[in-house]
Amino acid sequence: MGRTLGVTHEDAVIMPSPISHASGYLQGVNLPLTVGAKSVLVEHFTAQETLELIGTEKCSFSMGATPFLHDIIEEILKK
Repeated sequence: MGRTLGVTHEDAVIMPSPISHASGYLQGVNLPLTVGAKSVLVEHFTAQETLELIGTEKCSFSMGATPFLHDIIEEILKK
């Protein structure tokens, strides 16, 4: 999966989905673990907090449901 998505040990993966969900586990836990990347898990999703984490943790990859992306884009457009 890491090779296909281009994720390496140099990446930081941010995951807004809960790790009890397939996306949260596969892309937020399993993927970073297998390639040696940093995993940044979002405890309670808010677009503002997630954007702050992306900046402070220097996140370079994410995968998740479109509502997360929608909220993040809406937050960016407010600025």
